[in-house]
Amino acid sequence: MVAALLLLFCGLFPSCSAGGSVQDLDYLARFPPISYKLALGGGAILRPEQRSSPKPENSEGADDESQGEQETQDERVLTPKTFVEGVAEPILFETIRETLVKGRVTSALIVLPSDTMGEREALAMESHMGKDLGIARKRAEDAGADLILVIEGLEEAPILVQGVTNTWPVAGAVWLLVGLGGLIPDTRFESQARLKASLRDVYTGRRVLTLSVTSDPMDLSLFQRAGFWKIVLHILIPPPLVGSDEEVVAPVVREEVKRQLLLKLVARLKSEETREQLLRELDFRLELKEQRGRKVSLMVQSPQEIKFMEIWINGKQADDQRVQDFRTRFYRSRHMVPRLDLQRYQAELSGLPRKAQVRVLVLTLSGQRVSSTLTLER
Repeated sequence: MVAALLLLFCGLFPSCSAGGSVQDLDYLARFPPISYKLALGGGAILRPEQRSSPKPENSEGADDESQGEQETQDERVLTPKTFVEGVAEPILFETIRETLVKGRVTSALIVLPSDTMGEREALAMESHMGKDLGIARKRAEDAGADLILVIEGLEEAPILVQGVTNTWPVAGAVWLLVGLGGLIPDTRFESQARLKASLRDVYTGRRVLTLSVTSDPMDLSLFQRAGFWKIVLHILIPPPLVGSDEEVVAPVVREEVKRQLLLKLVARLKSEETREQLLRELDFRLELKEQRGRKVSLMVQSPQEIKFMEIWINGKQADDQRVQDFRTRFYRSRHMVPRLDLQRYQAELSGLPRKAQVRVLVLTLSGQRVSSTLTLER
């Protein structure tokens, strides 16, 4: 019996556990990046009113029933804030950039040129009635980006105690038999702090994707949620019955929330749902795909005729004979898709360098523009 419990305990040892929707960054990096060059701006910035703890509401004049409801709600609140008091940017901009790079979110990522903290906050909050977005859009276009990834700030939330988890019988039994129940996650906490972001068309500034992610509930063991004296107390009392200390729990939950928010942002950006939505929401459909033999295929479906196309290879505009032949094949491939009332073009560009970064910009007769950037895996 003791041996079986010890084996179960070993399986539960990673004592801060979260829901199954949060993946490891290395795992997410295995999936192909989205085929766009992103310009990163904004930031995980709290609005000024959320940077300090909320003041208690005045309950004078409230009836007994509403006071009772307020007390019931307050019982679950461990602390009214997830993030540190007075900190404007709880998740550093450089941390977001590094996570996006390590997670291979995109074929190419740049930071908006000359992007100061003040400019990033204005863009995140859209505080200048579109002026800040116009500046960001122009900078991103000049830098050769296809889309702008705007981190639109954080929304603060309290840390809630959800209660004892269904592992409490195991924690109690292991504590009773071998005294190690304090290492088993037995209490669930939750923060609904929210990270918001959007993808914008670099040529129009139009929002083509809205993102909003929150963290999953997390289970903590006694050793993660209690101070020294409560850990000592668990010698006499089963761990699930020992209360939690705010000053211990808050930092653990805060760091886990930050980790989960970034991982969920990466997962959402790399999802098939996002790829398809971008193809639908841009002015027309442009798909750039890698083929075997260091080739890329370009497929365009547009309600209008294509007027012009530019190609960059490894950051330099290309117009050699190979590219000219490709452009000719592309234009000649035009045919109508009656069922969709669209014009379709398709051609392959071959003979590319190893690991080449290929960017294609297509312009229609009415001036609509869509571009895509693909870095070859081989």
